[in-house]
Amino acid sequence: MLTQEPEKLERVQSELERLEEIFREVDENKRDFVQRQIQQLAWLNVSIADLQLKVDQWGTLVSYDNGGGQSGIKPNPDVKTLLDYQKSCNTIVRTLITLVPDKYSGGKLAPFTNSIEIDLEDV
Repeated sequence: MLTQEPEKLERVQSELERLEEIFREVDENKRDFVQRQIQQLAWLNVSIADLQLKVDQWGTLVSYDNGGGQSGIKPNPDVKTLLDYQKSCNTIVRTLITLVPDKYSGGKLAPFTNSIEIDLEDV
């Protein structure tokens, strides 16, 4: 978790704790891998929320002025970053779900996996 923003660090930590609870029943042999993945997922989830707010505020197109007489409108680069982060997030979640033992697929993980299944159908 590399961030200089204390507020974001707190949000990432909170998200990490939420994800650790969801994926707590993963096999001990896979725990280190899972921990690294959920750390990345926590950061991505917070960053996605931040990017969504920026896109809502600035829109999908932004104006630019290069100073040399070139100005106009271009796609907001935050949109591409947002989509890239969402793809990475989906990849991590798919991987994590395969590591959860079947006997634990209910409970707190059920709504999480159900929402992921819906997302996967839309892809």
